[in-house]
Amino acid sequence: MEILRADSLEKNQKESFYNWINSDFAGEMEYMKKETEKRIDLLKKFPDAKTIIVLGMNYFNENRELRAENRELKGKIAKYAYGRDYHKVIEGKLKKLKEFILKNCELPTANCKLYVDYGPILERAYAVKAGFGFIGRNTCLITKKFGSWVFLAELVTNIELKTHPCPSLKREGFRVSCSSCTQCLSACPTGALISPYKLDARKCISYLTIENKGSIPENLRPLVGDWLYGCDICQDVCPHNTRAKATKEPDLKKKILGDTQLLKDILSIRTDEEFRQKFAGSPVIRIKRKGLLRNACVVAGNLKDRSLLPVLEECLKDPEPLIREHAKWGIRKINNEK
Repeated sequence: MEILRADSLEKNQKESFYNWINSDFAGEMEYMKKETEKRIDLLKKFPDAKTIIVLGMNYFNENRELRAENRELKGKIAKYAYGRDYHKVIEGKLKKLKEFILKNCELPTANCKLYVDYGPILERAYAVKAGFGFIGRNTCLITKKFGSWVFLAELVTNIELKTHPCPSLKREGFRVSCSSCTQCLSACPTGALISPYKLDARKCISYLTIENKGSIPENLRPLVGDWLYGCDICQDVCPHNTRAKATKEPDLKKKILGDTQLLKDILSIRTDEEFRQKFAGSPVIRIKRKGLLRNACVVAGNLKDRSLLPVLEECLKDPEPLIREHAKWGIRKINNEK
């Protein structure tokens, strides 16, 4: 946890965000394009803000469940979604911190605002300013202790808390750069990392399988590979992540989605209620049944396992057009049809 002044962002951090938005790299993430002035200047959202407390939480789970003997039947899940929805996990902890601060503050007008990956705030920029680490070429925040496997959260308050100088990571022997390494750029199958520190979200597998609410562009479907929900490729290849340590947070260790999901099971989900019951408490709820089955159809087509044809053919009868469209594509791929 680190404490900063609310107006502490650098000019280049703000310009970088503007350039990204103006290049239309946000795709369908309209919420990123709204309130841009408030995102780069917190005081325009909270005029009386004095302090921002930046917090981080390790979410790394080290055990992978993808085994060679049943690889063709499974789709991979990004590590962040292994357990309980992190928004709920961190929000609960932030509320306790807020209660503690307000209880021990003598300011009658004291107020706190909580952020867990939502609202107009450039959290990675604040994390860098707080001394957590640096932004890597894959645009992820890279920390000394946990690599890039870190959730961020913030508490903004009108209380003037004592700030302190950021620790010198260089003095601690931490290489605060990617040096000459470009493994993340080379490994990205879709070319979403169009150049160092520049991500075109419209090509990113995480965006395509989560933030994107419509069809996955046909030219990108084969490149999604076996990623069912999100993607970790640019983080998996990062040398800084060799020091990753397994999270100690019980809610993040508790398996809900896990590392993989059986495609037959996913493609057999017929109702929204069945979907909600199966994935209650998981972040996958946000893409709804149609989004998850859309992704599963693409993965099935890419894996070309003929045992998946019966469930894909059942998906052709689904009332949701998005599922029917991608099921048709998956069947064509398995049958090697144009």
